[in-house]
Amino acid sequence: MLKKNGVLSFLLVCAGYILLLAVVYYPVVFQAMVPAAPDALVPAALDTALQQLQHASGRYPLWQPWVFSGMPTVEAFSYLSGLYFPNSAIAFLHLDGMLLQLIHLLFGGVGMYLFLRHQSAAAAAAWFGGAVFMLNPALTAMLVHGHGSQLMTAAYLPWLLWAAMRLMERGRLQDAGMLAILAGFQLQRSHVQIAWYSWLFMLLLVLFLSFSGRIPLRRLAARWGLLAVALGCALLMSAAIWLPASGYAPWSVRGMASGGGGSAWEYATLWSMHPIEFSTLLLPGIFGFGGITYWGFMPFTDFPHYTGVIVLLLAFLGGWSLRREALGRLFLFVA
Repeated sequence: MLKKNGVLSFLLVCAGYILLLAVVYYPVVFQAMVPAAPDALVPAALDTALQQLQHASGRYPLWQPWVFSGMPTVEAFSYLSGLYFPNSAIAFLHLDGMLLQLIHLLFGGVGMYLFLRHQSAAAAAAWFGGAVFMLNPALTAMLVHGHGSQLMTAAYLPWLLWAAMRLMERGRLQDAGMLAILAGFQLQRSHVQIAWYSWLFMLLLVLFLSFSGRIPLRRLAARWGLLAVALGCALLMSAAIWLPASGYAPWSVRGMASGGGGSAWEYATLWSMHPIEFSTLLLPGIFGFGGITYWGFMPFTDFPHYTGVIVLLLAFLGGWSLRREALGRLFLFVA
């Protein structure tokens, strides 16, 4: 009976999230409308040309001429969808890119719900947390402005935290396998910055669990061994993407910036938020919102990092109530 009730509760959670997405993204879901943004239109135009060549020749082109006066499609990140394993599993549904992004939003919301339930949050509170993560304005902006890989990579963050905690707490082989699959899929979505921050957060959580007394010292080495194997398998799952692309990294703008001197730090922090701009979490238009009206400290941006009064108030109350708990202080530090 408990298992049946658990399955029913999980289905109700998913149904609630699907309803939220259908309401918020009604034009996308029911009217087949697509946001018009340069970052979405340019890749779509290139993809259309490559697909036309595929239909004419019977295979996906191995070379495209638009970057570096021509380079292989895999190294140019023009064939990412074909190397993302979940796409192959649902290819028979013939879903367009926008619906795939909405599915990943749903996936991210469910992951946050499971992570919060794992932290003993009440079902209603966990559901609300998942909804807040799923409808986060930053993720919405990624969808609107054509940053689909960024959105889909971010959707794996709560799942990584959930899987890493299960592995460190239980130390079972199936937990390591789950972490390997989730981390590998995230890397296959090919947004290295989001993956980097996700793994950094995950490893901070693992370090906390390792040295907070929650795990017996005699079992710690075995847990870390399983963690290393899981993350190693994740890297191997995504090697077909990252190994070829790494050969071109030194000639990219970011690769040249990392060559030395102050340019690497300056380039890496161009879009870091100035402390004063954190006011946009509460007042989205205080620095002009985005686009041509933006006058903040970043070179440019299309949207503010708005969160909302209710979410900020609940975050403050939650942080205050957990201030004496070690795990709560970790989350406050990361925030």
